[in-house]
Amino acid sequence: TVIVGGRVLGVGTNAYVGKGDYVVAEADEFDRSLLRFYPTVAVITSIEPEHMECYEDLDDLNNCFVEFSSRVPFYGSIIYCLDDPGLQKIRARFARPSISYGFSHHADLYATDISFTGKVTQFTCHSNGNIHGIVKVPLLGDHNVLNSLAAIAVALDLEVPFEQAVDALATFPGVSRRFEFVGQIDNVSVYDDFAHHPTEIKATLDGARKSYTGRIVVVFQPHLYSRTKAFYNEFGSSFFDSDLLVVTDIYPSREKPIEGVDGKLVADAARKSGHKHVEYIKDRQNIPAFLKDKLQQGDLVVVIGAGDINRLSPEILKELEK
Repeated sequence: TVIVGGRVLGVGTNAYVGKGDYVVAEADEFDRSLLRFYPTVAVITSIEPEHMECYEDLDDLNNCFVEFSSRVPFYGSIIYCLDDPGLQKIRARFARPSISYGFSHHADLYATDISFTGKVTQFTCHSNGNIHGIVKVPLLGDHNVLNSLAAIAVALDLEVPFEQAVDALATFPGVSRRFEFVGQIDNVSVYDDFAHHPTEIKATLDGARKSYTGRIVVVFQPHLYSRTKAFYNEFGSSFFDSDLLVVTDIYPSREKPIEGVDGKLVADAARKSGHKHVEYIKDRQNIPAFLKDKLQQGDLVVVIGAGDINRLSPEILKELEK
């Protein structure tokens, strides 16, 4: 049984009832909602300043994750990314058995020999000095290597054979709006991605750059006024793996406007950081026509944001057809 935030491709929903004994659920730090869970196995991928409107400071955020980890029963496990600086700071406070994963050979489960071919990522999985075997997953980026290691760690902890876990990963179709292929016109490919934090954007574009040799064109819609105000400089330096960056205005979601905070802040920060090709187009409806004059055969377009910017992807393809 699965209850996650994104729609699982191939299934068509973000929640469904399975036939096994396990429930896989996704939670995050917003509104401290992760504290509503009492997991048998807790996977913690990273800790960064995010949704800080819900916390007094970074120590408060860290304490929340420690409390979450303490809700694992004595017979359960905490599975965490050893590479993450935030988790390095709190790992000593875990009071339950833990399994680490990452790129470092100091992790209990780690990856080497990483390669990207087309839309497939391959790596060798190790644990405790032993080689488990080769893993292939039809997802791009180092972050998906880490996610795959986390899934394998859960499987091994639950005594699922490594080979069975690897077979499942090899056929995993991915999740909607996570570098999801939308379409192609005149050899211009359009992808949609939900990234809305600087680290997420860097991970997505790093994965694209490592597997693609052509130009990468990014359309970015910032999400939330408060997040943009807090991270506009960090957003500005997140797009160096793109050849052309187009920024549009902020998707407000639940928030009211903040004076002086708009998408132009991000565009200006990107230029200040050194990106040479940045455009700010406040009205996103003007973006498809703008891109039609800029795009070349072989370009990869990535439409990024957690708001309604995904509606722009088919509009770009439609404009290219004209």
